[in-house]
Amino acid sequence: MDCHGCEGGLIHKLFKYHSNTTSPKALATLASYPYIAEESYCKESGYGTKYGVRLTNWKGYYNATGMSESYILTGLKTGVIGGAVYCDETLWYAYTSGILTYDQCKPPNNEINHAVTICGYGVEVETGMKYWVIANTWSTLWGEKGFIKLERVDPKDTSRKAGTCNLNVYIAYSFGT
Repeated sequence: MDCHGCEGGLIHKLFKYHSNTTSPKALATLASYPYIAEESYCKESGYGTKYGVRLTNWKGYYNATGMSESYILTGLKTGVIGGAVYCDETLWYAYTSGILTYDQCKPPNNEINHAVTICGYGVEVETGMKYWVIANTWSTLWGEKGFIKLERVDPKDTSRKAGTCNLNVYIAYSFGT
């Protein structure tokens, strides 16, 4: 990312790159190749191989766009779930805590412009609102230590099927054994 820029990257490209190799590539960890929010020179070739982690049980990836909420929840138990959102910069930059709701972030079309990782879910005790826990790449100084909670909207809900910030428009996950 530091040497090529984000360019609206989508996680299925990472999964596809990894799955199309005869010898699975290692992926650099955040600790070994920290994110910096600027374009710069790439670190040495093979950095992930030297310092990264190998996905030893890697089997492939699946495009889960449009699948039911329960399908996505199952995916969280078996692998990494990547997604993309429409990141309204004013709204997202101002986020510090709480649940960003569908009504607060419902772009008028299916536009997406920012890759994220879905890494958990929960239910707000006081309101009963279901939410996804989303990891962002803007450092631990942003949001809730680098995370944001987005209201969970089932893609089968036809009136809100794009989801909060269009999260349901694009979802892919990896799977192993």
